[in-house]
Amino acid sequence: MLKYNFNKWQPFSDYREILQVSVEEPYSFLGDFSIGYQNSAKIQLVIDGITRVMNNEEEDFFFRNDAGFFAEIDTSEPNVYIFDEFSEDPTKELFTVPYQEMLQLLEDFKAFLIENGR
Repeated sequence: MLKYNFNKWQPFSDYREILQVSVEEPYSFLGDFSIGYQNSAKIQLVIDGITRVMNNEEEDFFFRNDAGFFAEIDTSEPNVYIFDEFSEDPTKELFTVPYQEMLQLLEDFKAFLIENGR
């Protein structure tokens, strides 16, 4: 089961707060999905994509960001495959996360974004 928390980070006083997800080892890289996904509408698009695959409405779905985070979901197994596109072997998954746990993380992060006006 994923264990995570949400936090705010403001690197400079005149810089907008960054809302982050921290995920406990061995899944810490999963928290990097939040880079580039700083509003609830974007998170909802990801939730919808995963849900469509879970409901067999689509065969696969992926999402990524500029930090090298890449996640792929398909109908072959009830998992989300997590990749680091900047690793030595970007085609080898780092780990998998069950659909339901990934959806819960995304729903919780979306609520955190909404609480913070995003």
